[in-house]
Amino acid sequence: MTSEQFPPYAEKPVGYYDKPISYWQRIPTRSDTGGVVPMLLEGREKFMQDRMRGMTPERRAYRKQWLHDQVLSHREPVEVPQLYEELHNPFRRLLNYPFRRLELALKPTMGVNWAYLLKCLAQLSFYTIPFVYASTYVILYCHHDWTHNTYGIKTMWAKPVVQPDDPKYPFTSTKVYDDYASFGFKYSPFYKTPEQIRAEEAKAKY
Repeated sequence: MTSEQFPPYAEKPVGYYDKPISYWQRIPTRSDTGGVVPMLLEGREKFMQDRMRGMTPERRAYRKQWLHDQVLSHREPVEVPQLYEELHNPFRRLLNYPFRRLELALKPTMGVNWAYLLKCLAQLSFYTIPFVYASTYVILYCHHDWTHNTYGIKTMWAKPVVQPDDPKYPFTSTKVYDDYASFGFKYSPFYKTPEQIRAEEAKAKY
C-alpha cells in the first residue's frame, strides 16, 4: 500500500510504513496498546528542565496529584481472580493449584514477596527433583551393553590430547582390536578369542 490509497482523514493501520524498506516491514507490527498511541500521564514535568522553566498552578497541582497517585495503599497490589483466569489456561491452573494455595496461605504471615519466592521454589523442586533422580538412575544403573540395544546410555572415552612437548608424546592406545564397540561382550562368558575359535573349528573337523 502507498500513502495515496488512504484518504487524509483515514486512520492508517498499526505498523504501517509509507515507504517500506523490506518485506518484513510491510507486516503490521505488534502493538502493546491495541493500536492506540500510548499517552505519558506524567506529562512534560517528567523532565527536570521543564520543571525548572516554571510551572503554572494547574500543572503544579497536576504534578502533585500524580506524585500522590504513585504511593501504594496498604491493600495493594490488588489480586484480581478474573485476570489470573484470563492469563492462565485450565491445564496450567490445575498444575499450579497446590502451589497457589500454598502461596495464599503464606501471604498473611510472610508477605507477598517471600510467599511468591517459596511458591516458586516448591514448584521448581516438585518438577525438577523427579527428573534429576530419574536421570541419575538411568546414568548409573542403565548402561548400554551388548545384551540389549534398545535403551541405556552409551559412554565413550576420547583419546587424551597430547602435545609434542608432553612426556607421553606420542600417545599410543593400549586397546586391542576386540576392545572397540564390544559394549562389555569381551567380559561375558560367551566371549572367545580367535585362538579358541580356531581350536574349536580344528577339533570339530576331526
